Amino acid sequence: MPKLCSDYRLCDRTAPKIMSSVQAVLHAMVKSKERKASKARIQQFHHALLPYIASLFADGSNRIERYVTGKVKKAAPVIPGFGADLEWTLPDIDDWTWNIASSSTASLADEINDALLDLGEDATLGERGEELERLLGLSTNKARMIARTSSIWAYNEGSLDAMEEMGVQVVEWQTGGDDLVCPFCSALNGVRVELGTPFAEGGVELEVEGTNAKGKSVTLSMTPYLDVYHPPLHPNCRCAMLPVIK
Repeated sequence: MPKLCSDYRLCDRTAPKIMSSVQAVLHAMVKSKERKASKARIQQFHHALLPYIASLFADGSNRIERYVTGKVKKAAPVIPGFGADLEWTLPDIDDWTWNIASSSTASLADEINDALLDLGEDATLGERGEELERLLGLSTNKARMIARTSSIWAYNEGSLDAMEEMGVQVVEWQTGGDDLVCPFCSALNGVRVELGTPFAEGGVELEVEGTNAKGKSVTLSMTPYLDVYHPPLHPNCRCAMLPVIK
């Protein structure tokens, strides 16, 4: 694995903090049996997520800056513009975390609503308790996925801006290179694009060859909601984006 991928350890250290904050919001939704995601709850989720994402964004930018600077200095002793202070703004992060907050609370509210409808009015106290435990487990898993995926998004978003400021022109998609890599990310492994060009376009279906649970070859498909300029491609994606230094 490229050295840069080891910096994802930063995400691993931050993810539990994100998970703890987000989990508290989702658990409150379950315990209150909320069937709709209120604006107040979305704001609560958003404020729980934003500080950690913002801090990762800056740190990711600084780390990629040091990495790229070291590589480029070996290739060319004098690079005009190096050493200038980089300034970071948060509107993109704020929008992204708000979208995550909206979609996550809405999907959990739908789960709660469906579960309560399925139980019916005649459900016993024990049955309701079991369903509550299931929903709490669901919200915990959702919080864990959000924490991991969000931290990697923030790191790479910061990296993308740092590369642009430093004049990097081409970036490469890199997977973890193990058996856990999904077919979609595997198809992107090693793909190079010009900075600012998406690896995958939002709304355009991706198709790859893979296998189903029975080991039979099938065509798999997925459609990204937004343009994908860097990992993650999907929830729990572990891929990295690397600068191509010529």
